Amino acid sequence: MSAESRELPAISEENIGFDSRADIKNILVPDKQRTLDDDQKGKLFSAIESRLRSKPKHYKRPKWIRFSSVKKALEENPGLMWSLAQMENTGGEPDIIDIIKDKFVFAGCSSVPTINRRSMIHADALEYLNSIGAQMMTEDQYSLFQSKGVFDYGGPSTWVMPNDDRRKAGYVTYAGRNSSGVYFFDCRADETDFNRGWRGILYVPKARKSGLLSRLKKRD
Repeated sequence: MSAESRELPAISEENIGFDSRADIKNILVPDKQRTLDDDQKGKLFSAIESRLRSKPKHYKRPKWIRFSSVKKALEENPGLMWSLAQMENTGGEPDIIDIIKDKFVFAGCSSVPTINRRSMIHADALEYLNSIGAQMMTEDQYSLFQSKGVFDYGGPSTWVMPNDDRRKAGYVTYAGRNSSGVYFFDCRADETDFNRGWRGILYVPKARKSGLLSRLKKRD
């Protein structure tokens, strides 16, 4: 199958939802367990700060991101901070790939899915992302993601959300990059491959403004 060329629309929170098939169980972790202790927070903040202070080799992040702003956003959203920690702990190297209005958009930015993220069928990958509160990329999101750098080149590929027609026909979609560009291939829903893995995408609202500045902006 030849590589498929697509336009690159902006990442949107609309029409992202998880697979709604009845055989996918909702295994969301209870909210009371979606918290990090001080040591876990420290390790996550250290990893994110170090990443933000370094220049990525295979992708570009938005400019002028202050770690202090990201830290405040995560502290105001402890459930999302827990989700981001799960992405970090599984080797996803989460980083900010975009800023949309009042949200930081995190995605797994490892050059390829790490070994412990592979050898899952599509449904299992989707279920795991659901369980940690992250989302699987749509084809449009993956295309935009690839416009930020070079991922999944010539090797392991990434599971993405199939469109409704493919899913109803019993097919799922994986994506990657080769010398011809970004591609999307279909396979049977129960098919697994050591070289197919998952990435997550996570929207983290920026910290709310407080004090005089916030009141003044409300008056405007």
